[in-house]
Amino acid sequence: MNTPIIVDPEDPKWLLLEQIMNMTRSRVVKQAMARHGVVPVEKAGTIFRILFISMYFSVDITYLLEELTKRSALRSFAHVAQVPSAAVIYQFISKMKDDQLVLLILSSAV
Repeated sequence: MNTPIIVDPEDPKWLLLEQIMNMTRSRVVKQAMARHGVVPVEKAGTIFRILFISMYFSVDITYLLEELTKRSALRSFAHVAQVPSAAVIYQFISKMKDDQLVLLILSSAV
């Protein structure tokens, strides 16, 4: 049984995660995604934010998607307007090349 993912804006863990979420929405990161062929950029940003939250809290992507569907505060925090399916996320990840992801991370480091 997983614990619920409830946004707490006072918690330092959530403050750090908020900075990560904001970075994924920055112009520099969006330009880096486009430059490295990670398109469509908005969809990629949403998927990356979901992946970061999943890794940050060590939860399965499918569980996080359930939580995003149930909790509007979490959707708002993650800047996810529409929750994608797990199949969409896994398909997106499978299309990425290893070096593409590494170059994206290195080129958008602020």
